[in-house]
Amino acid sequence: MDYGFIGENSLIKFNTNKEKTLKFDITVEGINPAQLIYTLRLTENGIDYGFPGKIKNGEVVVTIPPLNSIMNQERISELKKVKLEVHSENFYMQPFEDSVLIEKEPTLDIQIKEESNTIQESLIVTVKDGIVEKRVCDKKDGTGDEDGDNDGTGPGKKKKKKSKFGLFLGDK
Repeated sequence: MDYGFIGENSLIKFNTNKEKTLKFDITVEGINPAQLIYTLRLTENGIDYGFPGKIKNGEVVVTIPPLNSIMNQERISELKKVKLEVHSENFYMQPFEDSVLIEKEPTLDIQIKEESNTIQESLIVTVKDGIVEKRVCDKKDGTGDEDGDNDGTGPGKKKKKKSKFGLFLGDK
């Protein structure tokens, strides 16, 4: 939560994705503060968004929800002013007005530059009666495929080893 303490000549900053709480020091004379209504207004092209304030320990406290939860990005970018209005049945005052600065959140846009349809292969090894058979298999459809070792076995053909002992010695 962002807490802003307001004084003279300040620029109010808003992060569009975060709740913001503004606190105003206030001194009231000649009227009971409990009779007053406090409203913070954000202005965008003649449209006001109002947020109620409450008196707490001599301060007016206003909580504004994340702006992107109450208006679209186009309207947020048009916000220009913020003002505090204080009024009662017979009383109106605007003790604070300032400009608004919208802080942009970092964004990331990713687009696919290149796409390929790589066929993944797996090696199937079968040992039967002391003979080792190896076969490269396409994972997509389960059929044999070229194994890329240029030994002439080609698609779906098996390579044979002579014995387990030959495999142990590393014969290929």
